[in-house]
Amino acid sequence: MKIRSKKAAIFASAIMLTFSLVSCGSKSSSSSESKVESNLVGEVSDDVNVSSDDMPYGATYKQLDPQFDKVPIVVEYDVRFVQDEEGRLVSDYFSAISTKDGEKLKSVSYEKLIDTRVKDNNCSDIQKLAELMHDSFATENNIGSDFTIDYLSMQDYKKEDSGFDFSAYDNAVLAADPNAKINSKAAVPVYIMYSDSEAKGRELKGSYASNGVQIGDQGYVWICIYNIDGKYYVIY
Repeated sequence: MKIRSKKAAIFASAIMLTFSLVSCGSKSSSSSESKVESNLVGEVSDDVNVSSDDMPYGATYKQLDPQFDKVPIVVEYDVRFVQDEEGRLVSDYFSAISTKDGEKLKSVSYEKLIDTRVKDNNCSDIQKLAELMHDSFATENNIGSDFTIDYLSMQDYKKEDSGFDFSAYDNAVLAADPNAKINSKAAVPVYIMYSDSEAKGRELKGSYASNGVQIGDQGYVWICIYNIDGKYYVIY
């Protein structure tokens, strides 16, 4: 399934976390690339050659599909900005939430930060944290707890020069591991479709910015992706 422009999604938290947590105690590899003109601002004359490097995010999409690429959920992103490892990471992260899979959540998390997240949310272990994140996702997005996430689209890739404040995430990583080497960081708005007992192909409800995503746009689930010591993680 390929979806190029949708009119709805959801922004899950004012502080840019994927969602708020409450206490536990309470065809061919769609790795094919394609130009997406609908995401470009303005029109380009036929006699003007525009390098792909000069086009904004969304001009060239790549899609990973479970059938061909060994990812749990279809994920789409602009290959010029996002590494395949990051695309797989996002697919695994939301799969962990969708299926309450503690081991998968552990695989996408910065190991030295896991104990802090488990403790902060009064959970006994990361499996309980995964279950909590699943339930919190359903509550925050006002959907039933029987949801299954079917499709993900990374709608932008905001780096340090974007104006996004990464300080809370930096502090969390460095508090857990003062020697951590943070090589890169990005804030990523993710458009999501899901299925439940009533229907397939539902959209998380919200607004959509047709000319690109700006910091603070309410219309997506935002996550942070960090490269620490050469490996990518979702920091939550």
